[in-house]
Order: sequence, then C-alpha cells, then structure tokens
Amino acid sequence: MRFIKPLTVAALLTASIAGANASPFDANVSFSALQDATTATVLTVNPAAAASLAIDVDTGSLQQTIQNNKFLLRSVQAQGFALDQIVGIDATDDSGSSVTLYAM
Repeated sequence: MRFIKPLTVAALLTASIAGANASPFDANVSFSALQDATTATVLTVNPAAAASLAIDVDTGSLQQTIQNNKFLLRSVQAQGFALDQIVGIDATDDSGSSVTLYAM
C-alpha cells in the first residue's frame, strides 16, 4: 500500500501538469500568416478562454498586425467585432489566405 500511493500521486501530478500545459486553442501564432491573410473567421470566446489565449499571444501585437492589414480589419468589422475585442488567433490554414480570430 505504501508503494502504490506514491505512484498514484506521481501519475496524478504528471497528468495535471500535462493538462495545464495543453491549450484548447492551437496557438500556432504566425504573424506572417496574418500579413498574407485576406479573410478571417471571428469566433467568440468566454473570459476563461480569453485568458488562456492571452498567455499564448501578445494581444497588442496581434491587434496592431490586424490593423495594418486592411483586408483583415475589414473582415473583422464586417462580422460585427471591434479590433480591441480580438484576443487570439489560430493560423493553421495551409493556404495562408484565411485565419481564425478569437474575440471577447
């Protein structure tokens, strides 16, 4: 019994650390993908998800890069979002023409 308890605790700690490091969003943050993108899909996230995204992405740099791309800025605004609502990105599209942005 004394041997099983430390193994159980070690397994739980390992699983907890792996879970804490895993993000529900793919933080493939490629700002060059933002410069090449012409369209964006904007998805709404809750405050907890926004906090997770803020760890993965420098929100100020992300918003500035979007502002510098008139096509993306127009796409964000056409979907009813303001630039300051954007908190994250998923730029895993291989074609490079579209990105998924997350807004609060």
